[in-house]
Amino acid sequence: MGVDLRRAPANFAPMRILNLLCAPVLLFPFIASAAAGGAEGARVENFGAPVFGKAVKIGGVSPRAMALCVDGKTLYIGASHYLYVADISEPMNPRILGKVGGLGNVRQIAVQDGIAYVASRESGLWIVDARNPKSPKVLSRYDCIELATGIDVAGRVAFLGQRNNGVEFIDVSDPANPEHIRIIKTPESQSVKYRDGYLFSGEWHSGEVTVFDARDMADVKVVSRLKMDGYGDGIDLGGNLLFASTGHHSKDSGKAKEERFGGGHGLEIFDISDISNPRKISSVKFPKFYYIGNDFWTPRRSGNTVFAADTFNGLFAVDISDVKNPRIAGRITTPPKKEGAPSSPISSVAVADGAVYVSSLDYGVMAVECPNARASAEGKGVLPKNPSYRAQYPADSEKFFVWKPERSAQVRAVAVSGDTAYAACGAEGIAVLRLSGSGFEEIGRIKMPFAGDVKIRGGRLYAAEGQNGLAVYNIDPHSPAALSEAGRLKSLSPESSLVLWVWVPEGNFIAATDRVGGIFFIDARDLKNMKVAFRKGGCPGWNKYFSGGIVGGKYAGMSYANSRFEWFDLSGEKPVPANASYKNRPGVSNGCCVFRDKVLWTNRAGEVVLLGPNQPENPDGSAWKSVPVGGAKVSALPAWDGGRLVAFTNRIEKSVVLADFGDEKKPKAVWIEKISGNPDTPEFWRGRLIIPAGYGGLMMTRERF
Repeated sequence: MGVDLRRAPANFAPMRILNLLCAPVLLFPFIASAAAGGAEGARVENFGAPVFGKAVKIGGVSPRAMALCVDGKTLYIGASHYLYVADISEPMNPRILGKVGGLGNVRQIAVQDGIAYVASRESGLWIVDARNPKSPKVLSRYDCIELATGIDVAGRVAFLGQRNNGVEFIDVSDPANPEHIRIIKTPESQSVKYRDGYLFSGEWHSGEVTVFDARDMADVKVVSRLKMDGYGDGIDLGGNLLFASTGHHSKDSGKAKEERFGGGHGLEIFDISDISNPRKISSVKFPKFYYIGNDFWTPRRSGNTVFAADTFNGLFAVDISDVKNPRIAGRITTPPKKEGAPSSPISSVAVADGAVYVSSLDYGVMAVECPNARASAEGKGVLPKNPSYRAQYPADSEKFFVWKPERSAQVRAVAVSGDTAYAACGAEGIAVLRLSGSGFEEIGRIKMPFAGDVKIRGGRLYAAEGQNGLAVYNIDPHSPAALSEAGRLKSLSPESSLVLWVWVPEGNFIAATDRVGGIFFIDARDLKNMKVAFRKGGCPGWNKYFSGGIVGGKYAGMSYANSRFEWFDLSGEKPVPANASYKNRPGVSNGCCVFRDKVLWTNRAGEVVLLGPNQPENPDGSAWKSVPVGGAKVSALPAWDGGRLVAFTNRIEKSVVLADFGDEKKPKAVWIEKISGNPDTPEFWRGRLIIPAGYGGLMMTRERF
């Protein structure tokens, strides 16, 4: 049975909805029948019997609060790049005991035995020892395959939702040295929840919950999917019931488009007593609303109430005492900054005995009295076995030579100089490999805590070393495995402790990113005293979006996913933005590279655009002219061999395409391959393609092109 707010009291006040252009549109009425005490502008409302009492804002926390988790008498807060640890022995008087920063864009937190597992989107998974709450310390940072979004942990296994790449299963038997077990693709995993041998993944755009049998890491399999009437995200469990938060647009094909628009917000309740055939029991709809960005939704059950964080709509208390007829019992909003929005985004909710904790972006965290609230007493149940299992990522031995690190680690990048390849292998450092027609021979290893990217220019190796910053090494011309450090930049900004990707265009600047703060240009004229000369923020760093080199003697390009294509002039004392196109809006898989005297960019249609130096938008507002690649869609990262060939890799689709651009107006695919790993930007060596393929290792084609 479906329930919506039109069943609430008739004196509800009108709300507004933001459409794609953020224009307000009036909707059905919605007003509270009673209000409780707010905290610094927050509005706390009860509809009927009081659910909420007074609210108190928690001091000492960054206002950009995103994630909450209660474990025993401790509240864990993720805000900005910090993890805060608070004592909640007195639930309405939380005391911040300690914090640790530099964790990037904190998204979700799970806690087990005083160890906090912090999913930080672009920055990966941080594992923090908080057993001494006054002095939490980072134990490790795990280099996940894509954006670390949803997190849960059970026994010796952590589960990490990574959007279109699916769910990664991680061995955390030693939290200081986590290791990859396997990854299973799902439509778009945003949040995950484990209980009693089963894992539940909330899928965003597809509006589903994927259910895994996760009792045995050697035999994880999908057993069912739950369809919902909205985009999927957060999940909670109680007995044989599953509670799923939804948002954005309705998925009901029986409704008109206008009715579906913004109509996906709500809470859905499923009976999962038969795990292979879950059954929807009921749902409650929240007000229509749409605004792209800050689009995540989280439920937390406590007895006969589910507290559902619905971002711009606020937090709702849903009475489920009659599970077939849930009803809205209360609501909390914080002062909005978006025009027409009911609230600043409510980002998370956590429940303790007698209190509910609510985080809100641009506001902070509040404790709200809730006399009937109780912390969850449900444990994880049966724990997953075989955490030592490691999935294999095979390659066709007739097509490829393959090298892999001894320990499970991603090959993230490769740079080639002469007959030597330098492979960035995450926690396994940089491997130095001799190349030949017979494949790879390891001739050296540069040990370091992390290597995420490598480039070579002018006899120097440039390495993105995560928490150790950006390093520049001189390569011994007589011994390629012998490196001497020429310079190091420890961090890109006070807010970030990571350098994850690096490029070395011609001229005075190195380009680098932490994947959170956009692109950083570093003055490298004095390698002993490198400093950030200019920074331009933008989209999350899903991919490697910089052109790598310059055209027209001074222009480099950057493809900002879901935003713009932008040019930078690197000829002066400081880089400056030169031009930008918002009409030609890239997708998450679109990249660019230098190609002859142009920049080659891939668009959302899977075609290529050849851009002249600093090419502006078309005056009439039309899209740039694109050229199809015969035989293939190439919404991907391109790399040019310096002649007629361009390679395209797509990490999500695990695809590699090689195209002949002898005729720029009619390029054609000459080789297409699906691989088991996640391919990154390739290199070329003597007519062969060398592909850093994540857990698939470093691959080299046997065929010469």
